[in-house]
Amino acid sequence: MRRLEQRQQRRQRPLVEVDDEMTERQKRDQLRVGLDVVRDRRDESRRGGRGVGRGLRVSHDLPMLHYSAMDASSQRLTIRELGHVSLFVRDLEATRRFYRDTLGLVETGTGKGGRILFFSAGVHHHDVSCELARAEEPGPQPKGVPGLYHIAFDVGASLEDLGAARRWAEAHGLAPFGETPTSFSVRDPDGHEVELYVAAPR
Repeated sequence: MRRLEQRQQRRQRPLVEVDDEMTERQKRDQLRVGLDVVRDRRDESRRGGRGVGRGLRVSHDLPMLHYSAMDASSQRLTIRELGHVSLFVRDLEATRRFYRDTLGLVETGTGKGGRILFFSAGVHHHDVSCELARAEEPGPQPKGVPGLYHIAFDVGASLEDLGAARRWAEAHGLAPFGETPTSFSVRDPDGHEVELYVAAPR
């Protein structure tokens, strides 16, 4: 039974046919990525002919994948920037008033038949997306548990900008908390913490 399973597993592996000139290193490379290396007997009859050199014939029914001698795991993943933050919310209209009317983000569209609102701070099509939640449990979790901690928005380049942002937030019924010399936080209608800060205050 075990021998039968081994034969079945071998039949499932794609075959790579090679000529006699394939180096042992090339064979090892192909085996390392899960390809069976077999000798192409048809090439033996063509040995010595003009234009015959090293060749590789792949015979399998899977899509062809580019293979490089460089191990893919050696290529470092690089994050260029944060794309967006996605939130589940309970009330889309309250969310719209907070992110668009109070924070001043631009509403750039909707999705899923109106279940998602997209807001932009001017960097991407949407920097924040808010989807109507499928559960009714309320917002903020105890600080320190796994999950979203906060979202942060740059609101200016000076302490005067920060003070103006705080006065605007208070005028719209928000209660600033967590103040630092360069930031403070408020909560959106679902209890998500939103930090407003100045990056390089003058």
